[in-house]
Parts: sequence; C-alpha cells; structure tokens
Amino acid sequence: MKRLLLLVASVFTVSVVAAAQAPTQLAVSLQFIYGSWPVCTATVTTNCIAGFNIYDTTTTKTLIGTLPNPASPSGTVTVTGNLNFSTVPALGSHIAVASTAYVDSLGNKGESAASAPAPFQVQPPAPTSLSVH
Repeated sequence: MKRLLLLVASVFTVSVVAAAQAPTQLAVSLQFIYGSWPVCTATVTTNCIAGFNIYDTTTTKTLIGTLPNPASPSGTVTVTGNLNFSTVPALGSHIAVASTAYVDSLGNKGESAASAPAPFQVQPPAPTSLSVH
C-alpha cells in the first residue's frame, strides 16, 4: 500500500490584522512544494492537495481556518491569505501551525503533520484619538 507523504515547508509566517475594536483576521504566508500530487478541483477529487489548515495551538489545537490552493501552482509556491477569527482570541502570545489538507486515493480526507510553529501576538488596537490640553 502506498502512503501519501506531504511536506509543509518550514517557512510559515503569521501576523494579526486588527480592526477598530478587536483583532479580526490572521494574515498567513507559507511555502509549499507542489510536485507529485495535483490540487483538488471539480474534476480531480482524489490523490490531491485540498489546501492548508491553520491552527492556533497555544492552549489547545483550534482550527483558525483553511487556505485554498492558488490557481495552477507548480514547484515551490508561497501561499498567502487572511483568515477570519471565529471568536476574538485572548490577548498575548500565540502559536500557529499549518498542515496540508489532502484527499487520498479512496476519497478520505486527511492532513499532514504540522509545520514548524510560528508565533504571533494579539494586542488591543491603539486609541483612536489623543488630545493634549
């Protein structure tokens, strides 16, 4: 039986995108080597790369979101995107990891081991104005 081996490249960065009241998004960038397996499409539904799951592993492994594959990737590709937090994360230091989501030859969904961790900070936004009298 052949095993599907996937690599999440070691380059993984994250940053928090703050809104007026609270952090709402996580900007994510990772590198992936597209080679032996195609991306999943409407016509390619098995033995394919489905995207990338991004987790906050600070206290428990919590899915933040999934980055889709870029259009027609080939070779080493930087995949970027903004993921929306479903709830406002706690203030302070966090750790994110990425894994490669795939569909195997039987149509079962799976994911690779986690990437190297990437730290990010959640901070409240700055005051909207300041007056000195």
